[in-house]
Amino acid sequence: MRREYLSQNVYEALQQRLKCLFEEFDNLFVSFSGGKDSGLLLNLVLDFKRKYYPSKRIGVFHQDFEAQYTVTTEYAERTFQRIEKEVEPYWVCLPMATRTALSNYEMYWYPWDDTKEDAWVRPMPKHPYVINLQNNPMITYRYKMHQEDLAKQFGR
Repeated sequence: MRREYLSQNVYEALQQRLKCLFEEFDNLFVSFSGGKDSGLLLNLVLDFKRKYYPSKRIGVFHQDFEAQYTVTTEYAERTFQRIEKEVEPYWVCLPMATRTALSNYEMYWYPWDDTKEDAWVRPMPKHPYVINLQNNPMITYRYKMHQEDLAKQFGR
């Protein structure tokens, strides 16, 4: 197979794709893990929105796995504080079955397990947009469901 080069660079291709997304879809969501890749994508989407579609709202979905790097949580905190007024923020802290590679005996770990609050790695974040068992507008959530299933259903 012969490689074919396009006349546009990666940034121009992204701008073209974002234009299509903003024009074709009513609901847009960015999944933000708190890592550098999703952080860059989120900032590029927000820059595009501010320039071309300032009145369009986008959702930002962050699934908090409780036991994540401190700097990841700090970055997510700073990012949400900076953008919370211009997006629909969803910071998900629900007990969900998460695959684990740490145990030979248990296939899943349940971050934010309400039956084991005394063993939580850190306190639950306290923001109005944090989704937990006490503040859960997500009708597709089932107690301790697989986290992949919730993420797939989120935009519906």
